[in-house]
Order: sequence, then C-alpha cells, then structure tokens
Amino acid sequence: MPTLIRDARQRQGVGVRELARRCGVSAPTVLDWERSEAAGTIQVGTLGRALGALGERIVVSSRGVRSDATLERREQRLGLELHRTIAGKLIADPETVLAAGRARLDRMRATLRGGAVEWLEEWGGMIEDHDLAGLVAVMLGVSQRDLDLRSVSPFSGLLSPEERNAVLDRATRAAA
Repeated sequence: MPTLIRDARQRQGVGVRELARRCGVSAPTVLDWERSEAAGTIQVGTLGRALGALGERIVVSSRGVRSDATLERREQRLGLELHRTIAGKLIADPETVLAAGRARLDRMRATLRGGAVEWLEEWGGMIEDHDLAGLVAVMLGVSQRDLDLRSVSPFSGLLSPEERNAVLDRATRAAA
C-alpha cells in the first residue's frame, strides 16, 4: 500500500537507507514508519520529520462546512455525488486519477476564460503538489469555494458511463 513517505522517497529516488541517514535513524525504523503510516497509526510529528528530510511538508487546512441540505441546485447535489465517487477512486488509485486529472486540466486550460481559470489553476496546484487531502476535501466539501471548483473539475470525465449512471440513480433516489 502506498504511503506519503514511500511515495515521496520514490518520486525523489531516495532509498530507505538514505532517508534513515537523513533522519538519523536506522533503515528498519523508516520501514516501521511506512508500515505505521499505511496502518493509519503514524504520529504527525514523525510523518513531518520524514517528509521534511525529503524536502516536503504536510499541509493541513480547514474549511467551513454546511449541510448537504443547503445545496440549493440539483446540479450542485449531483456534482457532489459524482465527486464522492471520484474521491473514492482517488484514494484507491491516486496515480491513475491524478494523471487523468492532469491530462484533462491541460485540455481545459485552452478553453476556459474568466474566473474559471483561477479555479482551474487551484485544481492544478493541488494535482501538482500531490495534495490528496486537499483534493478530497474539495470533492466532498459543500462550501461555496468547493462548489465553484467542482463546476470546472478536471476529474469530471473520469467516471465510466455505467459509474456515472449508478451515481445519478443513487442521487435521484436520495432526493425522492
């Protein structure tokens, strides 16, 4: 199972022994960190230490939340449901989903104008930073910013017609 530490190491071509040297620990300790991260039990300080030794950092943000019931328009509710499914795909296979988003982002940049360009660039920054937490937060969020960003999502074409229809059926049944 990929982890932030392992992904960062591999992206940078840094082996376990080299990361251990940079952190002043043994190679088995680094492997323990990766296992605890995969299990969801790593301490934030340890994760920050490992990523810091790789020249990366943890970014945490918060956003205001409002209930789904306040999503006023049908397309907002459907966009949220579609992006819930996409978020699941992102978590399960981040590299494939990020690559698809990156490819679509490039095509969209050629056609969008106005305020939508700013939203598209925000998506682009999260994709390039490999900010899975930020991407999932936007995909699942209900703030005005989240709604605006989803209106120009580079991930909107990611679902197969069958997946899209299943999501739309669920959303329609939930609204009834």
